[in-house]
Amino acid sequence: MAQLEEFLGATLFHRRPFALTAEGEKLYCYIEPFFSNLGKLAAELQGGQTRHIRIGASTLILRDYLPELLRGMRKGFPGLKVSCGTVIRRNWSSGWGRMTLTWPSR
Repeated sequence: MAQLEEFLGATLFHRRPFALTAEGEKLYCYIEPFFSNLGKLAAELQGGQTRHIRIGASTLILRDYLPELLRGMRKGFPGLKVSCGTVIRRNWSSGWGRMTLTWPSR
């Protein structure tokens, strides 16, 4: 931000409390249409491909923590495909040991 402010020769926002300056408001109004359509453009450039992430975690994490996180992610990335698998740790006595990742069958 400091480099952008230096380049523009203007302060874009007040740091404490945070608030846009008049110059910052003007810049925001200029760039907001670009950023609000960026998701649409990205989907078009990617040929309509869906994004897919695979998450491996313990049953506790998958059951108690991940659902809430995924709900939030789906709001920002509605086309996101998520696969979850359970990580099972074997051979506990030798450090991390081997980990096996199991994915649910379709």
